[in-house]
Amino acid sequence: PTLVPWLPKTPVCSATAAHVATRTRGSRISATTSRPEYLTACRIRLLSNTALTQPLVETTREQLATTITPSMRRNTVTLLMLHAARALRCAPLRTRRTLALRSTQPRIYDAPTLYDAAFGFRDFEDEVDFLCAAHEKHGNTGGAPSKILELAAGPARHAVEASKRGVDATAIDLSEAMVKCGTQIAKEEDVALDYRVGDVREALPFDKVCSAWLLLGSVGHLLTNDDALQCFQNARKALADGGTLILELPHPRETFRVDGVSEDGWDVPFEGGDLRVRWGAEDDVFDPLTQIRQASVAFEADGTSITDVVPTREYTLQELRLLSKAAGFREEVATYGALDPEFVAADDDELAYRLVVVLTA
Repeated sequence: PTLVPWLPKTPVCSATAAHVATRTRGSRISATTSRPEYLTACRIRLLSNTALTQPLVETTREQLATTITPSMRRNTVTLLMLHAARALRCAPLRTRRTLALRSTQPRIYDAPTLYDAAFGFRDFEDEVDFLCAAHEKHGNTGGAPSKILELAAGPARHAVEASKRGVDATAIDLSEAMVKCGTQIAKEEDVALDYRVGDVREALPFDKVCSAWLLLGSVGHLLTNDDALQCFQNARKALADGGTLILELPHPRETFRVDGVSEDGWDVPFEGGDLRVRWGAEDDVFDPLTQIRQASVAFEADGTSITDVVPTREYTLQELRLLSKAAGFREEVATYGALDPEFVAADDDELAYRLVVVLTA
C-alpha cells in the first residue's frame, strides 16, 4: 500500500499534511491509496468547515482532495495524513548494528539555500509566538523573553523573526555556510543577529539568555547521551535563572513506529522551478541499540542534486527528562504537540504531530 501526500507548489510531509494545509489558504491537499478503507479513515477525520472539491470515493487509486478556504478557522483540519498513515502496514523495519558514528557534517548542511527553501513552509511567525508564550508561561525571567539563543540554528529563521520583534537574538551553528546564510537573511530583513560558528556540545559564548531554542529535530544530531548532556549543560549555563530551553522533535508516535520508517517528501518553488525534498526512506537502517537511524536525504532541483545519509538519534521523552535533570534543569517538564500558540496537548490524537519539550532552569 502507498500513501502519497501532495500539495501543489507547497511543501508537505506525510504526517503533517493537514497541518500545513491549515496554514495555506486556497491550497489543495490530496492523497492516493490502493486500499479503499484508507479513504474512509481519511474521510471521517474531515471537519465541517472543510469544503471538498470533489466527492470522496471508495474505489482504489482515487484521489481525496480538499480546498482550504480563506474563512477556515485555524486548526480546523485534523491530521488527515497522520490518521491515514496509521492504517498502513509497512515492510518490517530494517535494523542493523552501526557502531561507527559519523565524524563529518552531512553535505546537506553545506547547501543552506536549498535547506532554507526546503523548510520555508514553516510558519515562523506563529512558531515564535508559541516559543515566546511558552517561555512566559513556564519561565521566570519577568515576562516574555528579552534575549533568545537559537541552537543549531541553520538559516536561523526563528532567531530572525524574534529579532524583528525587538528581542536580542543570538544563534550558533556548526556549519560556517549556515552561519553566513543566516547572517545574510538577517541583513536582508534589516535586523540585528549575533550569529556565531560553534558546537553546542562545547561552552557557549553567550550568557543571561532568557530562552534557548533547539528546533526542527536538531536534538537528533546529538547521537550519544554524552552529546546530549553536554549540550543541555551548556545551554543551562548560558541561561539566566528561570530561563527555558525549548526542544522540538518528532512525536513519540513516530519514534515508536516499530513496523516501518516514516518517509516524507515534498516539493517547493525554487528559483523559477521546483525543489524536490525527500527525508527518510523505507529502507533506512535503524540501530535499535544506539537508537540511531541512518536517514536518507535528497534535495533535487534543476541542475542540482544532493543526496546524503544523516545519522539521527531517536530520543524518548523519558530520556529527555532524565538528561535534562542531570544537566541541572528543574524536574518539572512541560510538553506540547506542536509549535502552536494555542498550546496543543502532546497527547492530542487529532492535532499533536510534534513533541515540544519545555525545560526550565
